Amino acid sequence: MPDRGVMDAGGGTYQVQELQKVFGHDLTKALYMIRPQEPYELKDVWEKNLIQVDRTFSIETLIDIIKNQNLVIPAQEMNKVEWIIDMFTAIEAETATIRAGGSHTRFIHDDANPDDALHAFNYAKLANYLMHKKAQKKGYSSTGKFGR
Repeated sequence: MPDRGVMDAGGGTYQVQELQKVFGHDLTKALYMIRPQEPYELKDVWEKNLIQVDRTFSIETLIDIIKNQNLVIPAQEMNKVEWIIDMFTAIEAETATIRAGGSHTRFIHDDANPDDALHAFNYAKLANYLMHKKAQKKGYSSTGKFGR
């Protein structure tokens, strides 16, 4: 399992292939799913280098991190990184109906307001999560907290 990073598996086939050529198995592909069995589906992470992620759970986890002030954006001049805050706040929650009945929260955003920085933060969080899972698999202790 990679220690280096996580990328969007749906970000464009060409881009994914080019990044895989450069980083190989050091880059895990993340595929957003709607309510998979587990918030982080790891069944393919070791062989196929793919993690399936419940998008709603993952974004709600990011929101919790931000609300609890557990995120620091290092900057000497905050006005130069305000665009990050804009991308973090570009999403809106809405209630969606599930075919099997019931509903769940999903996050949407207007294409005019990109949310790329929020997803970059999510991929960094996922990379950290995978690093701790790898340590646990090798028998090392892990003190990382993920999820809520």
